[in-house]
Amino acid sequence: MKYTQDFIEKVQHANNIVDIIAQYTQLRPTGGGLMGRCPFPDHQEKTPSFSVSENKQVYHCFGCHKSGNIFTFLRDYQGLNFPQAIEFLADRSGVPIPQEMEDDKQADQKSKKKKQLLAINKEALQFFSDNLKKSSKTSEVAKYLQHRQLTEDVIQTFKLGLALPEWDALCQHLKRKNFSLELAEEARLVKSKNRDEPKYDSKYDIFRDRLIFPITNTMGDVLAFGGRIIMTGEPKYLNSPETPVFHKGKIFYGLEQTARFVRSEDQIVIVEGYMDLISLYQHGIKNVVATMGTALTPDHGRVIRKLTQNVVVMFDGDSAGKEATERALSVLLEQDLYPRGLILPDKMDPDDYVRKMGAQELKDKIDHSLDLMNLIFKGWLVDFHGEPSEKIKLAEKLKKVLDVVPNKNYKQLYIQQLAPLMGVEKFWLMQTLSNSEGQQSKAMPEGSKTSSSSKIFGSTQGRHQILGEAEDQSQRVNQARREVYLQDEPMYRLKKATKAELILLSLAIKSYANMKLFVEEKVEEFIIHKDVKKLLQEAHQVYRQSPEKFDRLTSLLISKVDEPKLLFFNDPIKEFTKVSSKVSDSSKDDGLDAETYTSVGRIDEQQKELEEKILKDAIKRVRENYLKETLKQISHELKLGATPEKMERMMLIQKALKENK
Repeated sequence: MKYTQDFIEKVQHANNIVDIIAQYTQLRPTGGGLMGRCPFPDHQEKTPSFSVSENKQVYHCFGCHKSGNIFTFLRDYQGLNFPQAIEFLADRSGVPIPQEMEDDKQADQKSKKKKQLLAINKEALQFFSDNLKKSSKTSEVAKYLQHRQLTEDVIQTFKLGLALPEWDALCQHLKRKNFSLELAEEARLVKSKNRDEPKYDSKYDIFRDRLIFPITNTMGDVLAFGGRIIMTGEPKYLNSPETPVFHKGKIFYGLEQTARFVRSEDQIVIVEGYMDLISLYQHGIKNVVATMGTALTPDHGRVIRKLTQNVVVMFDGDSAGKEATERALSVLLEQDLYPRGLILPDKMDPDDYVRKMGAQELKDKIDHSLDLMNLIFKGWLVDFHGEPSEKIKLAEKLKKVLDVVPNKNYKQLYIQQLAPLMGVEKFWLMQTLSNSEGQQSKAMPEGSKTSSSSKIFGSTQGRHQILGEAEDQSQRVNQARREVYLQDEPMYRLKKATKAELILLSLAIKSYANMKLFVEEKVEEFIIHKDVKKLLQEAHQVYRQSPEKFDRLTSLLISKVDEPKLLFFNDPIKEFTKVSSKVSDSSKDDGLDAETYTSVGRIDEQQKELEEKILKDAIKRVRENYLKETLKQISHELKLGATPEKMERMMLIQKALKENK
């Protein structure tokens, strides 16, 4: 779906960033906004340094320097991408999402069906959750939870529930709530009975007498359910079949709860089962997701890629777990990720291991996990005796993995590292990998033959052709992403801007008065950094044409820059924010007294004076940098050949430099 700038702004205006952030940290009023402790898990602090501006709809932490608007907060804290954040906020505020004109009716039907399925899943979750809360402390499910040592907090965090043993308990509940059982069947909550089954109503519950694990997306929508049998029976675990809202190969269990920890740790740990994830989470290892027993897919890889490049695969230590680890390798390498692996001893699963050995022992194992290729290759070398036939078979296994690796340097390093372990020369392994495709190419027309070596290491011409095609494809994909998701990638890059330019930018867009000073000083032409100049031109346009939008200008610009924190490049001013916070903290809950109001007023006035002084100094330095750079260019030109015009221009610049001091 392509979202226009007008629609994005409409969604943004319909939501208040304070309402979102206040769910995760306590915010208290200060002289210039709201302050609280930083909610991000990688920044633990005792003194509040996290500032939220309700007027500007932005946040900035003076401790860890995270900054952004409502969209970036949902991205970094909840793991939502830009389109998901828009859809979440639109749904939250009741703003209808526009549909493409040509398939408007079909899109409306799909959207309506999706909402119906999510609604009935939500009701089912409430039913399961209430069942668990009402269950006796001596019930079998209570005994199971005690055996697993799950706390009440973790049970609530993951919204665990209980499916009753009756055949149609959920069916009857949904009927009482006026939900269609046909819709429930489409959601794979119930099934139609066969002729030889007991004579209940025409449908019965899929989940019966099971501990329920709701499967949600990062926005909290309930997509499906998993259930573990409480007593004896098969299957031990039962998962919802796929539905229009649930595609198992695209969803990780637990990501709603763990995405922020994955981002803060810059690492994701992948396990197989529900209990593996919950147990690790309870023991403090929170940057974890579960595949729900399914094979890792390219869609899974793309989900990971949006969060981090660093992956640790920790599947069960049995033979099935080892096979799943091997299958995961190609998927992760294909997405240009950096996978590491960990196989637990004695065929233990992560839940067994962390409960027996403790969290610190497992954390140490994760920290010292091996490169996944090396780990798997080590397994391949078991019972390897160096026979020629074994080397060929090993090379063929290796080729299947390396063929999908997009990073050519990565391939070369692997071959350089693995060749000695096979007892072969690097050149032989390279040649063998290329020849293994040569047998298949014999049946192909001469003009269509392309050796594997040229694909991976070969001729300069072939290499350039393949790299060129990859680059063209990458450009097409990036262009498509820009067309489909407006602002999904930054438009402006500020990393190489000077300190003076960044201070000028951050202060100019901070207030209408500061922008007025910027305009009056006519400094725009002296800005060297192109993207800083473009941003200020955009801000100037809002200042001139839509002054009523200026308060939220910073929030509108944040999604367009590569480093949002650089829009808050005003370190000297943060001291005043801290003082203001202390004044606010000293006030009572029932309001500020007259003396405190006066203190806040003085602080606000002092901050404005300081901002004006720093802004004027930044303007002076930006002019100076531009004039010095221009003077350097003219001096170079004069060396090549002096002219009266160049001499006059040089004198004018020298004069301007003196006047600027």
